[in-house]
Amino acid sequence: AQFHGAVYEYFRNSDLNANTWTRNLSASTNFASPFRYNQFGFNIGGPVIIPHIIPKGKMFFFFGEEWARYRNVQTQTGEVPTVLMRQGNFSELLGANIFYSKPTVIYDPATCPTLGAATCQPFTGNIIPASRLSHNGIAILNTYPVPNGLVSGNQNWIAQASQPENQRKETINSDILPSDKDRIQFRRTALAYYELDPFDQSLGITPKAFNRPNQAGSVAWIRTLSPTLINEARVTVSLDDVYIPVITSAAGFNRQTYGYNYPFLLPNGKDLPNKIPTAAIPNLTTLSGGPYPSHSTGPIYTLNDTLTKVWHNHTIKVGFYWERSGENDGDQINVNTVPGGSSNQNGTFQFSDTRSGLGATAGAGMANAALGLADSYTEIGQRAYTIYRGFLYEWFAQDSWKVNEKLSINYEIGRASCRERV
Repeated sequence: AQFHGAVYEYFRNSDLNANTWTRNLSASTNFASPFRYNQFGFNIGGPVIIPHIIPKGKMFFFFGEEWARYRNVQTQTGEVPTVLMRQGNFSELLGANIFYSKPTVIYDPATCPTLGAATCQPFTGNIIPASRLSHNGIAILNTYPVPNGLVSGNQNWIAQASQPENQRKETINSDILPSDKDRIQFRRTALAYYELDPFDQSLGITPKAFNRPNQAGSVAWIRTLSPTLINEARVTVSLDDVYIPVITSAAGFNRQTYGYNYPFLLPNGKDLPNKIPTAAIPNLTTLSGGPYPSHSTGPIYTLNDTLTKVWHNHTIKVGFYWERSGENDGDQINVNTVPGGSSNQNGTFQFSDTRSGLGATAGAGMANAALGLADSYTEIGQRAYTIYRGFLYEWFAQDSWKVNEKLSINYEIGRASCRERV
């Protein structure tokens, strides 16, 4: 009896890497992004012998485990409102600024039905009086991270965060030979994958993760009925699980800390009632609570049998295949939203500079946000849970005919039918 196995590790390290041009622009990131990659594991295989139960040469196994640890630091930049803007003070827009190509005046929307109208009167010093500020509009501006210096172009915020990724691969194989004519095979493969996305939705306040504990297994029975006739039957099961959780301790999932107090249009069935809304404001990075968390799983079951007959110069095969596949879908329908829609259960605000056709504007989207003047607000309701099932039935018959040393002819007939159920 012989056993064979191996133990191994491979690695990569940021000490061997050069820095990027973008990171070199900031003193806080003027070094190679920290990076670690380790891939390690082991495997062993050999016979299984149990005296008086499993004799030598009747059963064999293979077992392997592999792990991968990927440690990377992700760098993100963005355009965020200044500290003064969060107080309703837009005086910085009166001179050269990173938000507009020319000085921009903030008007009193009570006097300005359309941008450029003769009646538009500016706020003194481009400062909105405190009594006119919107509680929830200022909450939106305060949700943005604070600027930490001009990075490049109009980007005034930069941050970095760890992006760990873990993988685990497992392989279990076994072959049993109960007789000279029979072989039973067992195969199992599992792949668990986890990755943290610290800058999901761009600004680092609504991080999410990917968690995919996928696995597949099969059992096959191969029987030699005669020297020219073999039958192979196989059953498989696989599970494709997709979990996309969020890190609920992050600031973006605790909106009360920013002061939001607007009521929901559809208050029932919110996954995370304290998640921040989404807000699109001209010349600022889009603020987004995103469509997550979500979960779906896709079970697949198959059964097939193939009978092979060698007759003279022909290799004839007949068989059938059956599959039951499905999706237990708890994903939000609008992951990537449509124009005018929302991918956030907690609401999406759209702001513009002109607010065309809406009868009032301050002349800049960020000032309209501070005043609570949105172009539109959209909200979606309770997440749907959809159970989908599909069935496939198939039979076939084929022949590989070796006419001579230089000519082979392959031909086949078969039929497949599908049926769906939701």
